[in-house]
Amino acid sequence: MKLRTLILLTPLLAGCPTEMPPPTDGGTQPAPIVTSITPTSGAVAGGTSVTINGTQFVTGASVAFGTTLSSSVTFESDRRLVAVSPSSAMAGAVAIVVTNPGGRSSSLPNAFTYTGTTTVKTITETVLVNEATATASAPATITVTANVAVPMTTTGAGQGSGVRAQVGFATTVSEPPAVTDFTWSDASYTGDVDGAAAGDLARDSYSGNFMLTAAGSYFVTTRFSVDNGQSWTIADRDGSANGVTQAQLARVTVSEAAIGWCKLGGQTVEQPPMLSLRAGAPGQVVYGQVFKAGVTNAVGQGTGIKGQLGYGAPGTNESTWTWVDATYNVDTGAGQNDEFQATLPNPGPGTYKFAFRFNSDDGAWTYCDANGLDMGGFTEDQAGSLTVTTAGVDSCVFQFPTAMTSYEGRPTDFAYGRVFVQGITEAQGQGAGIEGQLGYGAPNTMPSDPSWTWSTNATFNVDDMGGGDEYQMRINGPAAGNFALAWRFRLTGGAWTYCDLDGSSNGLQTNQLVPLTANAFDVSNCVVQATNAQQTVLPATNSQPYSLAVTVPTLTEAGGQGLPLTVQIGSGATGSQPSTWSNWTAANYRSDVGNADLYDGATLSPAAPGSVDVGFRVQVGSRPFVYCDRDGSMNGYQPAQAAKLTSVAALINDCRLNSVSGFAIKSGDALTITTRTLINGVSSLPGASPNLRVQVGVGPVSDDASTSARWGWRDATFASDQSGEDEFSATVFPAYTGGRAVSARASLNGTAWTYCDLNGFDGGYEVNQQYDVTVAPQTDIPYCNIQFPSSAAPGAVIYGRVYKPGVTDLPAGRLIAELGVGSELGDPGLGWSWSPATFNIQVENDSEYQATLPAADAGLNYAFRFTVDGGVYCYGDINGSQDGFTGGSNVGQITP
Repeated sequence: MKLRTLILLTPLLAGCPTEMPPPTDGGTQPAPIVTSITPTSGAVAGGTSVTINGTQFVTGASVAFGTTLSSSVTFESDRRLVAVSPSSAMAGAVAIVVTNPGGRSSSLPNAFTYTGTTTVKTITETVLVNEATATASAPATITVTANVAVPMTTTGAGQGSGVRAQVGFATTVSEPPAVTDFTWSDASYTGDVDGAAAGDLARDSYSGNFMLTAAGSYFVTTRFSVDNGQSWTIADRDGSANGVTQAQLARVTVSEAAIGWCKLGGQTVEQPPMLSLRAGAPGQVVYGQVFKAGVTNAVGQGTGIKGQLGYGAPGTNESTWTWVDATYNVDTGAGQNDEFQATLPNPGPGTYKFAFRFNSDDGAWTYCDANGLDMGGFTEDQAGSLTVTTAGVDSCVFQFPTAMTSYEGRPTDFAYGRVFVQGITEAQGQGAGIEGQLGYGAPNTMPSDPSWTWSTNATFNVDDMGGGDEYQMRINGPAAGNFALAWRFRLTGGAWTYCDLDGSSNGLQTNQLVPLTANAFDVSNCVVQATNAQQTVLPATNSQPYSLAVTVPTLTEAGGQGLPLTVQIGSGATGSQPSTWSNWTAANYRSDVGNADLYDGATLSPAAPGSVDVGFRVQVGSRPFVYCDRDGSMNGYQPAQAAKLTSVAALINDCRLNSVSGFAIKSGDALTITTRTLINGVSSLPGASPNLRVQVGVGPVSDDASTSARWGWRDATFASDQSGEDEFSATVFPAYTGGRAVSARASLNGTAWTYCDLNGFDGGYEVNQQYDVTVAPQTDIPYCNIQFPSSAAPGAVIYGRVYKPGVTDLPAGRLIAELGVGSELGDPGLGWSWSPATFNIQVENDSEYQATLPAADAGLNYAFRFTVDGGVYCYGDINGSQDGFTGGSNVGQITP
């Protein structure tokens, strides 16, 4: 019977929960048996109340879900326990394990299933990648690499969030190693690696480094945390899942350095050098310092010491860089150190790090940065930085002008542009390979647009003090319109860099382009001059020449006659338009007046009494004629502004000089001249003959007053009736010194002048029948002059000075000062118009006066004159009165 029962129970026992081995203390408590649980699943966050059914449960029994103990277990009976599920790092089935206080336990495999997701991170594995042993020479930069597995975090591509890694070293460690044994520094994520299966990317890889400066044997490893450093898991070479042991840590043996000290750069600690180069440009010389006790403190290069300068990509191991040999330079550091030098190669466009390294007797290399070994060993952030840029223009600017005016087909003024190319334009003279061009286009288009027009290559002008080159260029003006100007530069046929007023560094902006106002190449103004603009002549006699000032920008500004320019004089019916006239004759170029050319028209000779309008027309090249009147062409031709020519019959029967008040006077003295005229049937009447005009003149001796322009004329006034004739008189103040001739002339009803001499109409006007007067320099006022300017346009202020003892050296003078305007060909004491000047300042013993230059034709002249208490005039020219009033170029010139 017992045998049968045993046989029947055997199958039942085979399907029961697993009984755990008995405790080692030999306890006598029975082993629990777990038969079922409810519920069979719960959230990974934990907190599910689970009823566990079975037999032989004892008060104080513990319950584990997988390997994690429940923190809340309730003993209800020897057949029932209630436990709260702890949290789980991942979803899935786990065993339920019940353990009685004596240590005996029972497990129900895969009984409880965690569901859902969790934010709890758990490190399941850490593996140290470094070799078991390594050697280095102090100071040594040690790199440590390890991999970590955190389910649901490090799985897949990219860095798992919330993982922190540090690398550390220690000379002694506990067994098992503790985190407090090591000196730690942060490590960085470097990539993904596989875990248990190929391609699963279940682990993240981290690397970090530290500097070991002292010789000795070191343990090195990595630690990881997923709770921000509250707890750490140390990695060893066979993984932390089976525990961490001293034997599975990596070991590094550091030997004494062959080099005692070295650094990149000069003798003192300084910021790491930062160098910039253009591609293809030569590199710079870089220096390094080295010290080895008993070697470098000897004079000259230390025996066995070698140096190299190297460069490489940032983030790469310096031992893999490109290195070139350096040469000994000088002893430094009070003779303790050796300085080496080498030219840093130009590796082409990119960013690089560079450093020095030294060895002794071909031993291990010691790497050197800017703060030296004694500042923590070699680190990349203390290495030099090299930036190599593609060869091209660094910057450029439109220097001058800020606006420009042009005329179609005519060269503009020069425009200037500046360009800077590192390593090229800093040298004296034109930088090699640089091209510059000046261009124009529509105002709102970018200069890179194909519609822009560009000049040929500009010419080098000067070196810019800022290290650049300045170029200059002018273009031929485009057709009339509004345009924009820009410069562009390039190096050795490369891409163009475009330049505006605020430079290329901030990019090109259309509102920073230079405005170009393009005008038609044509007459800007032509003005019939006032002199001889209104003339009256006898029939079949020639008029005086009419004159025209014509301005064509960029053409008449130059010295001499501007060509191609056609200038003609014509006449037509009063009030008519000159475009209807047919009798045009070429005018003759006379001289330059400011920016204008002055032309004289041919003399006109009317055949019969009457009046005509006189005008000019000007043509530039083949452009339409521009018609000119007395107030200029800018407002168009107006018949009311036409010059006039009137022809009338003669009525004056006799005209003769009568008297002069003296034959020897001083410059500026009063000279009274009288003359008599006869008009049959009119002069015998009381008073002056109607519409009779008489003038007296002074000019050069033996000069024909009727044809010469070198006479000055002054209107005479009716004095009295004398024996049936009209006597006229005028008082003048001749300025020019030397021998002078006196004459007179008369005109009736605006007709041509009839010239008078001593014997009247007997034999006609004769030069040898004029009065001769000698004019000596005046002595009443020692000195007067035109002080400034020597030429000016109407509206300008003119200054003159005068000196007379007892007058100009006192605050309140008795002086009268006047500014005169007229032609230097005529005597200023007669034909000139004078306006008052006002006192300006006292200059030592001189008095300075000023006056505003009135409106007057270009080509006329100006001068000052002074008198004390109404006495003799002192006429002042540019050179002053001490050598007399000479005229010519010594008087002021009126410009347009």
